[in-house]
Amino acid sequence: MPFAAGQKVEVIILAEERDEVDSQLKELRQKIDRATEQILVGNVKDGELVFEQLQARLKNEYGLE
Repeated sequence: MPFAAGQKVEVIILAEERDEVDSQLKELRQKIDRATEQILVGNVKDGELVFEQLQARLKNEYGLE
């Protein structure tokens, strides 16, 4: 730790709302399922669009590449 011995520090622990995370994951899974269905029936353009939107959202909201 970059603190001197005996130095006072404040630690804050924040928990994410589990319901919100579960809701976001459910929504993402539904979008992935819809895009997969579109690809399977040959509607690749819409499927690709959905995956592009998912990729952008994951990058913007969660910092994932």
